[in-house]
Amino acid sequence: MDAILEAAARLLEQQKFHAFSTNAIAALAGVSTGSLYQYYPDKEAVLRALIIREMQGRVDHAVEAMRQHTGPGAVMAGVAAALAHAQGRPALTTQLAFAEPMILAAPHDSALTTGLFIALEQAIQRDHGVSAQLATDLAHDVLGICKGMLLSAAARNSVSSADLAKKISVAVGSYLDAITKS
Repeated sequence: MDAILEAAARLLEQQKFHAFSTNAIAALAGVSTGSLYQYYPDKEAVLRALIIREMQGRVDHAVEAMRQHTGPGAVMAGVAAALAHAQGRPALTTQLAFAEPMILAAPHDSALTTGLFIALEQAIQRDHGVSAQLATDLAHDVLGICKGMLLSAAARNSVSSADLAKKISVAVGSYLDAITKS
């Protein structure tokens, strides 16, 4: 399964969605289409598994960074870690950024992001001294800011930009400061 997902990732990075087919994925993975169909019924299932794999990597990096950062700045450490993971394969991140909303119906509510959301809520509540309800609202907003800015960067093909991390950090930090200090 890993070979199939990695082949799908390379295909998206190199040829984008116009070449994304089960035949092309199987050929690049060095497996028969029959073998591919044993694990994935269609190319959308491959895409969904790839999105989940990449999202899980971002989530794991962000949660770990927030857990290691016990003082103020945990939220920013999580944002930076997730973005660093996404920037590791900018062409793939760009392609998946457009597919993700269509493939994953409610990414903020999925089991995949539950750990990230809880860690983000706790960090916001701890770092900014706000109520649990406000921390929940702010966590949704922070995820939306990050997602929106990443999607905007993907549309401009600038996911790998060194400035992206700074822009997202400023947006999230300024937003949290403005809301929690008012």
